[in-house]
Amino acid sequence: MNNKVIAVAVVIIIAIAGIGVMIFLNNDSSASNQIDDNVRLKIYGNADDNDAIDEQDLTMLEKIIAQEEGANEHLYADANQDGVIDEKDLDWVKDMIDKKPMTIYYKNARSEVKSVNYPVENIVVVGTNVLAMVKAIGGSDLISGIHGGDIDSILYSDLIDLPRISDSTFKADFELVSKLDGVQAIVTQDSVSYVENESEFTNTNKIEVIRVAASDGLDTISGALTLGYLLNLEDRAEAYAKFTDDILSYIDSKVGKGVMDDADRVTSISVTMSNYVGGTASDYYTATELAGSKNVGDWNTTTQRFNIGEEWLLEYDPDFIIHAKSIGYGTIDIQKAWDTYSQYFKDMNAYKDGNYYILNGNMPVALRIAYMAQVFYPEIFGENYGEQLHQQYIDNFVDNLHEIGYDVSKDGIFLITSSMVSV
Repeated sequence: MNNKVIAVAVVIIIAIAGIGVMIFLNNDSSASNQIDDNVRLKIYGNADDNDAIDEQDLTMLEKIIAQEEGANEHLYADANQDGVIDEKDLDWVKDMIDKKPMTIYYKNARSEVKSVNYPVENIVVVGTNVLAMVKAIGGSDLISGIHGGDIDSILYSDLIDLPRISDSTFKADFELVSKLDGVQAIVTQDSVSYVENESEFTNTNKIEVIRVAASDGLDTISGALTLGYLLNLEDRAEAYAKFTDDILSYIDSKVGKGVMDDADRVTSISVTMSNYVGGTASDYYTATELAGSKNVGDWNTTTQRFNIGEEWLLEYDPDFIIHAKSIGYGTIDIQKAWDTYSQYFKDMNAYKDGNYYILNGNMPVALRIAYMAQVFYPEIFGENYGEQLHQQYIDNFVDNLHEIGYDVSKDGIFLITSSMVSV
């Protein structure tokens, strides 16, 4: 398949009579010439930049060909990726609308232009956040194998017995994947730390590696929509995107930067693993800000390790410490979890004030943001805001748990507070 990486800085449009609109690429990467890509459904053929491939895309293509619309304003108009926007793109999108088996070009979460044979009906998944996304958009039946390592036997009760394709949540073993029949693609995270041997699959075995953003609040919507299209699960993906949109939009309407003054915001830090504190490049940092807080971590790396006995983090003195840990959808020893993870932060004022929280990292990021908004501003969101949304998520997007009547208020622990333990 085609694995093209295109760095687009300037798109110059030249009209060619009787042919269409040809696109030339300029490698000038100066910031002033960058073209913003705010399109969420990153499928080529999405000419009108919305969240679906439909008749409106044909209308937009006709306008671009007739020079009534500028091609540089519609980055995904060149459906067949031949550098020309013409009648061939119209025919291509008509086939897409009819859902014919064909080549589909898309942009992955690393801004690489890739192609796959549509529809993708047989996949393996590497990464817990991606696994949760595939389940949420209704793709469980398409999964032939999953990554190794520990996975939640309750949340993934429908997948727990599938073949393991590695011994790690980051890896896919070539030999193990090759033993599975008909695998078309590996779906994984955008980070290069996942499936580091990508070329072994794409070059040798012709198995595509589809990288999606699955751990960031805003990019996760784009990831779900794009993956949903490739897996022929658009309706469910659009419903999941709307669910996420509604959460983030509501929180933003209450505590967003255009609504709440910075002086009125609580401050926070975000923690992952045992004692790694998120910096500005971290998805965990971004999530706390989307929840309405001011994250005070000012280092530009993803995380910094904070060890017992060190003092550098104390100088930041946040109001809240949010510690994301994957603790599963079953019962746990709350006190043990608290003692294990809180020990690094006992000298901080936030801990002493009762504002250290352990947040269940098995939840999708939008739900984590909802729980954080509830913690930061209970007077605005109420004490059960996150829990109510979480139950909606279970009932609409986690089929195996919905079937058994899973109740998030009784059957799992998703936020551990100081009032629940001995400190």
